[in-house]
Amino acid sequence: MNITFHRVHPALSQFVEVIMCVNRSADDAGEFLQTSLPNHECFLSFEYETDFMVRTVKTNVFVEAHTTTIIPPQLIKTELKGKTMKAILVKFRHGGFFGLFKIPMPLFKNDCYNARDVLSKDFGDLFEKILNAASLAEKITLVELFLLARVANATPMQPIDYAFEKLLCSNGNIPIHDIASIACMSIRQLQRK
Repeated sequence: MNITFHRVHPALSQFVEVIMCVNRSADDAGEFLQTSLPNHECFLSFEYETDFMVRTVKTNVFVEAHTTTIIPPQLIKTELKGKTMKAILVKFRHGGFFGLFKIPMPLFKNDCYNARDVLSKDFGDLFEKILNAASLAEKITLVELFLLARVANATPMQPIDYAFEKLLCSNGNIPIHDIASIACMSIRQLQRK
């Protein structure tokens, strides 16, 4: 499996951490099986060539993966199975998905959703353009332009968002006064939040 990372446009940097391209062909040692443990990361995935299937604790059977998937944070254990996958994954910063799309993450807790059902009609049009794009660079440009179109109406990241991102990245191993300092609050104000 090849994973390449692409630099994010500067205007997106407060919302998106990285854009990744995943390329796994059938030649890559047969069937792939992965168990994903709960995490705090949020992804938007564009699978433009895949036979992958997903099993969650909720479904308990393997079902076909969506071609465009919102993968929310704090998922319960999930299993992926398949042979081929070509996809573009957008990894959001803490609060970045909400900032761009104004959709709270708790609505997605413990399940993946087809982004075409949740996001605007423009999203379905974007996926069709990705399928018709000739090169990978063109596909990535289409994804970036889609996200950049939302920056003008986006909710700007607040100091508290940066503080929680730092807390999550350090696995909670950071003094509370450092978190309060990043959030531009006193310790007492932070405790009330």
